[in-house]
Amino acid sequence: MGRDMLSVDHANDTSRYNRSLPALPSPEPSEVYNEGDVRRIFAYFASFVEQAFSSSPKLWHRWEAGPPGLGVTTSETIDTWWGVYMGQYQSCAVIGELKRPGVIDTEEWGIVDASADTIQLGKEIRMADCVADCFIVGKQALDMPYWIDRLIAEGLERLRAEVAGPILLGGYDRVFRYYDGKPYWFRQGVTYWGHPHGYKRRFVDKEWWWYLDNIAQKLDTPAIS
Repeated sequence: MGRDMLSVDHANDTSRYNRSLPALPSPEPSEVYNEGDVRRIFAYFASFVEQAFSSSPKLWHRWEAGPPGLGVTTSETIDTWWGVYMGQYQSCAVIGELKRPGVIDTEEWGIVDASADTIQLGKEIRMADCVADCFIVGKQALDMPYWIDRLIAEGLERLRAEVAGPILLGGYDRVFRYYDGKPYWFRQGVTYWGHPHGYKRRFVDKEWWWYLDNIAQKLDTPAIS
């Protein structure tokens, strides 16, 4: 049985990328004046994360590109995004906007009467009329590679969920949470975070399977490139 490195507990997550690399610098406020400075620091942080996703699946990092995917017609570009190939097309796992200090007002996110600048930034990140799961990582975040890594991991789980077929086990329908691709069960209007009959999910050869009493029962999500 393979081990899914995208779903280990946070407390045991130190092996997600190479911790033997040199320590990351903590940018001083005087080092960050404009969006170019943000990009320079972000690119350095991101290089550590890319090494963790160099295979199985191979993660592609793009700068100043339009969102990928079949049927996407917007002419807008995203500052940075990571994605993987799903068949012939690249699918986006995570997108990000890099802004100079002072542009993002964290107190305005999640409120009804946000300013025009915050609304515009939300549109840039979302790129379409869809539900978005956002995290704001400030320059004080000393463990920024960890948070980028977690966003990518959740993005890949969401992509797995998109290509998964419907499953009915023991009379319960499997459903996925939109923001991190984690499964739960649903029956007659009631949600169950674990299967009442004891089915457990395992990651085997790049695929998720449902097991019962250590016997594989049904494929949950197929492998992605």
